[in-house]
Amino acid sequence: MIRYNWFSATKYFVKLFFMKLKYNILYSSFKNNSRSKTILFYPEFPHKKTVIFKILKYLKVYITNNPKGRFDCVIKWKDTTINKRYKKLDELSVNYKVINIHCNDNSKENVVSNFERIFGYKLSIDPLEFKGQCLKKIILMQCMMGL
Repeated sequence: MIRYNWFSATKYFVKLFFMKLKYNILYSSFKNNSRSKTILFYPEFPHKKTVIFKILKYLKVYITNNPKGRFDCVIKWKDTTINKRYKKLDELSVNYKVINIHCNDNSKENVVSNFERIFGYKLSIDPLEFKGQCLKKIILMQCMMGL
């Protein structure tokens, strides 16, 4: 179990993700003369309850998981903690910028260590020293056991 100041992590990672996504959508709008945008999610389609699905629906951006169709940018999307490399994504990366292509370990331990390395401060806290509310999470994804 790891304890987090989870608000900081969410705030920065969501900001970075959407900045990268915004860049890809803007770039493709110039490239494709402003037609409706489509994003390929591969190998999985995002669930309708995910934040990315709701935001893209609000922005009227189409979502597909068909790599043979027409799309403007690609997001590697697999709802597991540890991911493998996908040959199809490697092929697509020749012509498209693939967001998350190198993200193969989504474990909370890996996210915490990379966050600290990149931003210079910790997400995890010492529960014996920290005063205030915190979230206790299990390391694996999809365990829905935050305390």
